[in-house]
Amino acid sequence: MVTYEINNINVNTIWNKFEQKCIKEAKASLGISKGQFRNIKDPAWWNDEVKNAVSIKKKHFKVWQGSGREEDQNEYIRVNKEAKLKVAQTKQRNGATLDIKINKYIKDEFGHLLTSNSSINKRWYQYYRELLSEEFPSQPLEKQPNTSGPLQAISVAEVTQAIKRMKKNKATGPDSVPADLWKLLGPVGVHWLAKLFNHILHTHAIPDAWRRSYIIPFYKNKGDISDCNNYRGVKLTSHTLKIWERILHNRLHQLVTISEQQHGFTRSKSTTDDIQTIRIIMEKHRLNCEDLHLVFIDLEKALDRVPRKLVWHAMRAQCIPEHYIVLVQDMYDRVTTQVKSMAGLSKPFAVNVGVHQGSTLSPFLFNLVMNHLTKDIQSPVPWCLLYADDIVLMDKNPKELQDTLQKWRLALETNGLRISRSKTEHLECNFSDSQSSGAAIMLDAQPLPKVQKFNYLGSMLTTTATVDEDVTHRVNTAWL
Repeated sequence: MVTYEINNINVNTIWNKFEQKCIKEAKASLGISKGQFRNIKDPAWWNDEVKNAVSIKKKHFKVWQGSGREEDQNEYIRVNKEAKLKVAQTKQRNGATLDIKINKYIKDEFGHLLTSNSSINKRWYQYYRELLSEEFPSQPLEKQPNTSGPLQAISVAEVTQAIKRMKKNKATGPDSVPADLWKLLGPVGVHWLAKLFNHILHTHAIPDAWRRSYIIPFYKNKGDISDCNNYRGVKLTSHTLKIWERILHNRLHQLVTISEQQHGFTRSKSTTDDIQTIRIIMEKHRLNCEDLHLVFIDLEKALDRVPRKLVWHAMRAQCIPEHYIVLVQDMYDRVTTQVKSMAGLSKPFAVNVGVHQGSTLSPFLFNLVMNHLTKDIQSPVPWCLLYADDIVLMDKNPKELQDTLQKWRLALETNGLRISRSKTEHLECNFSDSQSSGAAIMLDAQPLPKVQKFNYLGSMLTTTATVDEDVTHRVNTAWL
């Protein structure tokens, strides 16, 4: 460990010396990894069915070798062919799945397919630079008063708990210092890190190395795989920054009460809660022969485009002490990123809008924004459900639902968030067995697409409220 006194040195000097020392010692002791070896028995295809077929083949081989009889040989040949066929079919199916998930070639803004690494890198750079630099229009925000409060020193216990919650063997950001290191350093590392965090707490400045990140584009399994718009960019940031974020998140979480309608990234709640709630409501309406209308709101690039001034505004409106707001603001000051794709690494560029995808603190910050903007228009559970930016509005009366949707549109779009006109959809459940009302739910004088089924948080909901479609969907996507 670096043993100099932290309080008397600039935070960049502290971290740079520590990072260089760690990387130097790691290279000398462990060498440089060239990637994880891929076992030939990839668990993606080496499943129970294949294992059983191979096991039967081995048993028949032993029987034949022990007896030497022709009938045992013929039986072994038969089961051996079956095992080979099973392995080939399973590998082929898994390979088809990988072809869907992994793609290098993308299209430019005019729809032309790009094949060279340089043009692909340039396109990713252009796409994310535009995405992370432009905000949707919004109205001026009212000035919120600052809230003062005590600023307690970060304890060793807080650092220990934050490190404990970090997962092992995860990809690192540009600084290449993994969370595994802090786990291995034990109490020595915890005490050193506590000193560093307290230095940051009072200077309001993180190391510049933590301001850099990589963006990894992940296909959403929906739409054209060569279209950049169908990818979600996840940022790889410094693991030590993530530990810092966890400590801030734990403190901020104790200061704010999130609405009970919000289940996204909240403790003791999951996607299962929302899915089960909707299914129960649909089943009750089906049994009572009452119609039900559902609107699934899709926000365009919600986390990528949320205005940062709106994040600070929401934090102040919910009485978070100003010194914590300043600490979070510093994490977003002068940040840069690079797109890391199968074509290589793009040039760095500044990130001026949105919260960091893949960050520990970002989901909480987004929930604060949604809580602030919609707390006065959220219908009671279960008629309004939120899972981060996945919003469901329900009502028996389509006119009432229309009014509710209009309130949500005004609350969100006047503050820099935008509802998608093409991906926000209407599910009408005609349980009364009467002639369909044909009522359309409008958004800006444009009717929402009316669908027979909707994939909500991985579960297929249908107008009939049955689970048959969901079972089929899960079977078909079991390999994805």
